[in-house]
Amino acid sequence: QGYVQYRTGYQTMASPIPSTEQRQLQPQDDRVRDVMANALLYQAWVGVKPLKNVDIKASFAIAKVDKKPAPYVTANNAWFFTPAGTDVTYHPYVGDEYGKELDITAKVQLTSNLEYMIGAGYLWTGDYFKGTSSSNEVGNDYLIIHKLTFSF
Repeated sequence: QGYVQYRTGYQTMASPIPSTEQRQLQPQDDRVRDVMANALLYQAWVGVKPLKNVDIKASFAIAKVDKKPAPYVTANNAWFFTPAGTDVTYHPYVGDEYGKELDITAKVQLTSNLEYMIGAGYLWTGDYFKGTSSSNEVGNDYLIIHKLTFSF
């Protein structure tokens, strides 16, 4: 048995933040670190259940910036004030892509209340994280995870 899913569009995700009270917190609050906002997210999933108790899934996502921040301005030959007509330099953000991510997971239901999951993910980091300088270097990242879940 196989399946394919996809989603596109503007995402303002506050995950994992279950309560309404927590969704109203300011981004600088420690409980809201995992918020992804100002993003256009395109994601597709594919999965297969080769056995009754085994589920394998793969997903690929592309995230782009919905609205780039305004460029900051520096005045040439001025320290604190920018008088009218002063020569200025604009520093716009280099890119508009957060990155691309590939995730693969496999779950095995060992018993009715015991499940084992193993997964891997790879993020190709986008140019948005270079900020306003194309000479900034950003690296790609990966994740390998496994867990055993006991429900009671």
